[in-house]
Amino acid sequence: MARKKEETKLSQEELESKFDLEKNNKSDKKPVLFSEKKDWDLQKYKKTKVVQANYKPISFVKMGDAFQEITGFPGFPEGFIHMIYGASDVGKTTALLEAAYHAQKEGKLPIFIITEKKWSWERATKMGIIEEETIFEDNLSFIEEACDKINSYLEDQRSGNLPRDIVFLWDALGSTPSRAEWKAQEEHEELVRKTLEAGGDISELAKGSGGMMTANRVVREKIGRFLQHKITATRNADYPYNATLIIINHGYISPSPTGVASLVPYCGAALKYSLAFQIRQGKVSGTPKKHTATKDGVDVTWGLEVPFIFEKNHINGISREGNVIVTPHGYILATKDSIEKYKKEHREEWSDDFEKYYQDDAELEDNEQAELD
Repeated sequence: MARKKEETKLSQEELESKFDLEKNNKSDKKPVLFSEKKDWDLQKYKKTKVVQANYKPISFVKMGDAFQEITGFPGFPEGFIHMIYGASDVGKTTALLEAAYHAQKEGKLPIFIITEKKWSWERATKMGIIEEETIFEDNLSFIEEACDKINSYLEDQRSGNLPRDIVFLWDALGSTPSRAEWKAQEEHEELVRKTLEAGGDISELAKGSGGMMTANRVVREKIGRFLQHKITATRNADYPYNATLIIINHGYISPSPTGVASLVPYCGAALKYSLAFQIRQGKVSGTPKKHTATKDGVDVTWGLEVPFIFEKNHINGISREGNVIVTPHGYILATKDSIEKYKKEHREEWSDDFEKYYQDDAELEDNEQAELD
């Protein structure tokens, strides 16, 4: 049997010489993946990476004392989208008229977007609005048309062709169809006509156009994805003017498994993330309290008392609510002092026109609710 070759044990010096470890360490040294821990300044680092928007201080489209008392704000913040919604017969348009009046006093340009096909310049004038110092658009039938018209004015403002702070006042989104749902409804009606002419059974036809789903999609695309960004861009410090959009909207009653119904704004889900202020005016159901007086032997309704609920406040997150009285001259607080002051100032102007206006308003929105059902 062969003897195992004896191994000679080398010293450390001999091993290093043999493998030339020092040389290998210098020539084959791997790159450092992580630098050594050291002092680090977050503020200096952010200056190299972060580009922050530089916004103007918040300014407002002013409103009257009642609005200010309940919301805690001077008015609607400029450079945002806001919505006031409610059921029928609650005087929602009053918010637009009051905003337009105060906007004109401060040199801002009110641009009315009227798609509800119901307007009274007599009432607007009574609120103190100067017609010649507004832009009034009422030949708009679809949501897409209204949004495109708003966009055209924003482009004029951006290019310098409209060098003014502007306040868009849309009345009302809830009564305005989208072009897409209108076309689908027309196609459905044509199909029904042909089926009847052929002696067919229309009960087998699919129902309508899914109008609200279509309108939601259009609102989300037109307002949520485009108009919102263009309007908020006017808040940038290097943008010379402001633009604000205030939307009047209708609401419909949504039942609940718990038995407590809620009032839901039309296209509310599509608008949810675009709004700075969302205000519900009026109760979920039931009629508002009428304030009446007798003049020359005739009972006159001079105001409607409604809840005013600050549902969404994207500015400081504080929600508030209270009651207001809607009058032909704007909102007043539902307090004894405010009521007596208003009656004293306006008693001679009272007529039955105000009551008639709200009756017409209620009939229109009740018809819309019936069509939805």
